[in-house]
Amino acid sequence: MSVPAGFERPPLDALVFHVLEPRHGYHVYVFEQGEFPVRPLFLRRWLELYNVLRPLVFPAAANPVTGLQMWHIHHNDGAAVLARNGAAWQPDFGVGVWLDQPPPTLWTPEEFEMLGPGDLMRPPIFSVVRLRAQRLDRQAVWTAMGGRGSYMEFLVPGDPEAFLEQQAPMYRRWIEEEIIQVHPFFVPLVSAASLRSDLLASRLAHLDAVTAYVRESQEDRGLLVLTREPLEQKIASAFTLVPCASPDPADRRFVIHTAGGSAPDRVTA
Repeated sequence: MSVPAGFERPPLDALVFHVLEPRHGYHVYVFEQGEFPVRPLFLRRWLELYNVLRPLVFPAAANPVTGLQMWHIHHNDGAAVLARNGAAWQPDFGVGVWLDQPPPTLWTPEEFEMLGPGDLMRPPIFSVVRLRAQRLDRQAVWTAMGGRGSYMEFLVPGDPEAFLEQQAPMYRRWIEEEIIQVHPFFVPLVSAASLRSDLLASRLAHLDAVTAYVRESQEDRGLLVLTREPLEQKIASAFTLVPCASPDPADRRFVIHTAGGSAPDRVTA
């Protein structure tokens, strides 16, 4: 089947690759798939996407900080999967901190008062489990946990332990809740939209050392990828990208075909 020259709109259930404007020294990419958890019909496609993409983001010998966003881990019995692999993965509990939001707090009385019928409370703490095993099989972790919206990893030069130890007191300077301050480590939470935030711009000290950042992002409906070096050409070599119309010139969009020009990843009625 030949690859079409372009789409006015993405086909139903397509994977869409977004190339966004660089921000704060990062090239910004989003692989959009829809809401999490990924539907069973498309889970294999999602896992294979990152299996191809990951070596383009992280060097072979890299030792990124690998974590699980606990507020999404309940999907598809993820907590039980984590428990079964605890000895191999060596989880350690810390806190994810949104760099574009006010200091994290526990629930307030005002939040309870404003809660409407059927509304869900936000997590009181955005807990992140860091997987500390020295010989962590990240592909096995991704295969077991990917698709729930919980997976994240990021790379810093040198020792990840030293980075987290250096960052912790910097977070504690502006985190006001003592019960949050006492956690042993903190990791940055970022979405594509948050990169445009003035508040995030004032907290770049938490990102300056990060050379690559990947997060399953409910806010972006897919996988957020930040890199210091451009990846678009490598991605175009790994996948067939078909241009797709975009209402925003700062958001170039492509439908992802499998390499070799096979049919779009889609479901037809």
